[in-house]
Amino acid sequence: MVKMSHFSVSSTYQTMGCFLNKVASSSLVSAFLLANGHGNGPWTSPHSLSSYLNPRSLEEFQYANNTFFKFMFVRHPMERMLSCYLDKMVTSPHSSLPAFRRFVKQKGAKLVKKHKRKNDRNNKNNRMLATKEQPTFEEFLEFVLSTDLQGVGYDSHWVPFFRYCNPCRIRYDVIGKLETAADDFRYVWDKTGLSSKVSIPWVNRATPPPTKTEVKVKQSKHRYYASLPRELIVRFFHTFRPDFDLFDYSIDEILLMAGHPPLQDTEL
Repeated sequence: MVKMSHFSVSSTYQTMGCFLNKVASSSLVSAFLLANGHGNGPWTSPHSLSSYLNPRSLEEFQYANNTFFKFMFVRHPMERMLSCYLDKMVTSPHSSLPAFRRFVKQKGAKLVKKHKRKNDRNNKNNRMLATKEQPTFEEFLEFVLSTDLQGVGYDSHWVPFFRYCNPCRIRYDVIGKLETAADDFRYVWDKTGLSSKVSIPWVNRATPPPTKTEVKVKQSKHRYYASLPRELIVRFFHTFRPDFDLFDYSIDEILLMAGHPPLQDTEL
């Protein structure tokens, strides 16, 4: 089912986008707010104003769907999940999160126990990567896999791409990737004319070689992935498989970073 609240429209630029949390959505919402004349920014929380961008009626949505330039952006599903974990479970100071973290940890810990971790290395890594108040990445993933994944509330930060943006029903002109965002954003901005009004998001992100900070982030990712049992990564892949298949992502690179063998034919 297509939900109009998942879409942002700029009538001036004849453009409609589906902006997914943890896929540059803050930059995209801010850009559309500027393009639509809703202030000059920057906004403390652009998402709090995102309703101003939604189609105001079914007729407006249908018109935009039939005639506007349409786009969405994706990223590797597990990379997005790690980004969500670090934000919502570790670093964000939002007042609603401490109680939510305790809830996730409590439920996630029960699910981890149910699925029995298979080696001591994973147990040690998990103890290093979380506190008593914060879920481990493993507990967080178990919690995510236990939810309905409908894109409601915090769920919108990990709802599958295919479910939130309906690429099988909406004929997008462009489906960009965060991994190639500098080029993909430039193409969308030039194609729609947004570049005449709004700066291109992420235009400075493609700056080789990687900085020391980027190297540390990559090393940190290896640590978090190494804390995951192989069986959990495979279950995550099967739950989010449409995203992997539709947008040409592989779970093997995550398995290898975690120190596990890649998928076998019998697991596909």
